[in-house]
Amino acid sequence: MKLHQMIGFSAAALLVACATASASNFGTYTADGKTMTLNSGYAWPVQGEKYTRVVLCDVDKIDAQALNAVQDQRYNALYDQIRKVNPKRNCVELQITADGQLDDLTANTMTGLHQAITGHNDPTGYKLDIKHNDAKRIEGSLHSTDELKNKKHVEFDLKFSLDVAPTASQN
Repeated sequence: MKLHQMIGFSAAALLVACATASASNFGTYTADGKTMTLNSGYAWPVQGEKYTRVVLCDVDKIDAQALNAVQDQRYNALYDQIRKVNPKRNCVELQITADGQLDDLTANTMTGLHQAITGHNDPTGYKLDIKHNDAKRIEGSLHSTDELKNKKHVEFDLKFSLDVAPTASQN
């Protein structure tokens, strides 16, 4: 194999590895000492475009095309998909306002726990940093503060960068 072919092959392999790594890990969620890695995500507009719901979970892949086709039933269809792949799923749901505030944060864990971490507009215990938030894309991170770790026995270390699913008017 010639040197330029080896360099080209190595560069291509590195790009694929980097794309796979960055696309397949949205961070971790820890509850009562058990850490779960969240591998996939999906985001869609809620109540028009008043909120964007972001769901990060521990299944390898979400079929976004199937969810986009059932706009009125996205939430139920998403969890149906996840349950088929992993009945003991682990998911974190964020509902983010158009101005980048966290309206709601919920975790669903393999133990069956459905825990509302925050109530509406409860700023205690987390740091949300939104880098981009519009009708087409949402990017940011969510990290726990020590106050949340001590109060709720949970910890978030999440980064997300997702296309927002189109609304009916955008299709």
